[in-house]
Amino acid sequence: MHPKVILVLSVILLAGCGTAPSSSSSATRSPSPATNATDAKLGSSFDSPVVIHADGEASGVAAEHAWIRANLPGGRMLGQWLMSHGDKMFDRIQIGLPDGSVREVYFDITGYFGKF
Repeated sequence: MHPKVILVLSVILLAGCGTAPSSSSSATRSPSPATNATDAKLGSSFDSPVVIHADGEASGVAAEHAWIRANLPGGRMLGQWLMSHGDKMFDRIQIGLPDGSVREVYFDITGYFGKF
């Protein structure tokens, strides 16, 4: 086979391997940015995490990012820590908000942790 044809076929094959957001991933979240004390508590600790339901790591991370975009608009990730607490696994993500404040959000990732 001609090298250019192999190159084109390789590019097409690799492009097809990209992962699209899974319809089976979701997060327990409010549909709009947190506006009251109850909503503000969601994700604030190990005791009130945002629970991510996903089939694997890629869709789980996408669900975390979607929750951040929906609930902390304009926020940017400053840091991330993988943590265990009891028998559960968590991502703790530190978000810098547009007003200069910083918020840490706890995501319960037990359901998809380690699934690829």
